[in-house]
Amino acid sequence: MPLPAQREGGTVKILFDEDRCTGCGLCVRVCPQRVLALVGDKMQVVDQPRCMGCFGCEDVCPTGAVRVLRARPTAAEVPIEPPVGVTACDVAVVGAGPAGLGAAITCARAGLDVVVFERLPNRTLSHHPDGGVLYSLPSISRIQVQGERVAFPELEIEVRDVRPRRCKLLGFLGPDGLRTDDRFPPGVTGWTVSKDRFVAALAAEAERAGAKMWYNALVRDVIKEDGRVAGVRPDTGEEVRARVVVTADGVWARISRKAGIPINRQDRWYIDLLAAEYENRAGLPAGLYYLNGALPFDELPGPMGGVGINDEVIHVMVACVARRPIYPAPRPLDAYLHRLLAEDERLPPILGDALQGQSPRLLTGCRAVTRAAPSPDVVGEGVIAVGDSWVDDGELGDVPSLADGVHAGRVIVRAAQRNDFSKSALNPANEFRTPQLLKILAENKKMKLLAAQLDEEEMRQMFLFMQHLNYPITLFGTPRQQGMMFARFMVKNLFRFVRYPRIARLLF
Repeated sequence: MPLPAQREGGTVKILFDEDRCTGCGLCVRVCPQRVLALVGDKMQVVDQPRCMGCFGCEDVCPTGAVRVLRARPTAAEVPIEPPVGVTACDVAVVGAGPAGLGAAITCARAGLDVVVFERLPNRTLSHHPDGGVLYSLPSISRIQVQGERVAFPELEIEVRDVRPRRCKLLGFLGPDGLRTDDRFPPGVTGWTVSKDRFVAALAAEAERAGAKMWYNALVRDVIKEDGRVAGVRPDTGEEVRARVVVTADGVWARISRKAGIPINRQDRWYIDLLAAEYENRAGLPAGLYYLNGALPFDELPGPMGGVGINDEVIHVMVACVARRPIYPAPRPLDAYLHRLLAEDERLPPILGDALQGQSPRLLTGCRAVTRAAPSPDVVGEGVIAVGDSWVDDGELGDVPSLADGVHAGRVIVRAAQRNDFSKSALNPANEFRTPQLLKILAENKKMKLLAAQLDEEEMRQMFLFMQHLNYPITLFGTPRQQGMMFARFMVKNLFRFVRYPRIARLLF
């Protein structure tokens, strides 16, 4: 099976201001690919083509000496979409992911002047490599597919040219051949799309609605006046005043914190994820697998693997989970991806010969964090936090994030009609976080942390339970289907609840 190799040019360009660098070394310690080094008392880029564009160095630099340009073309060809040159607007949105764009579309359609700030140089590559599975809840929105379009009726949003495909397989693969049931039974349907296409289509819809997109604009801070958020400060030097700010700045939530949103900082776990992206030339069916246990390396803490397949690409992923924010392993993350591709016996039955004769067209990755609890409040004076910024499990999901942004946008539109952007006027934004959604996020967090909390024998015990779960029904089934599945799960595992009490406590 072809392994990731160093590529000419790469997909990332690391910009470095030597005058600002203090030689603290934080950027070097967080880098999962070991592409940075301290030479003398300054940071240097020693292997840029292997950079996975996780923004770790940019995020931890206390002086703003590092900027990462991440896009699909090679580094020398990264096109930067110019700023729109505004100084004031009604709504400033920090982050052009599904949550931020949902808010932008909703507000712009209502006639508000909206500017979206995004630190990526353009819309050709999104932040997260994943299988692009579109997951929702009945209480959030239906997902309707027609040709190359996807509509979310309850959100009043339809995106074009996203190439949705039916998800055929979805599940967890464990040790000793144990696995969840990955088949979609009759009446259960899931969809996958390219995350890059999905976000680009949402950006195009925001522009059609009248929003302005400002790429290559890393927001460093917010403007505060008279106890309220009054705008944003991108690193381009401008100050942009706004009647209300939407912080859709992702799981690290730095701008959300600066805006006064309470972000839980207890019981944190840090996740580094790297993916090799290949073309899906073989036309493999769309699906997503998580690999837990029996991974071919033991020095990587909390190791996980994965395969995400959509119509266009195949992502083969490796990740680690650790307690400290610095990268925890002795070798670069791509070294473990090499071993996963070469040695893990669960991959050939999924991929067959689909990767033969091709090298990965890019390496891409991200960093995430889980927390003890979600934010207790997502609203402040003149500000609403949306999407991954407030969650406890590291990711809200594309469709729930979009819905969260739309909900916040509707709250803002009503507030604008009264010209009141106080905390009390914006407080209905908190209503999106229903008990059902918070429970699902808590369960998802449990699954993410299994690799860090269980040894190999405990992981095997966990999959003795999980083999009686149908994961497609868990995500997409009707309440009746889910109830019947969990009833069977309880019956099949009755004796295991007594035999493996620690695993039972983790599950429930």
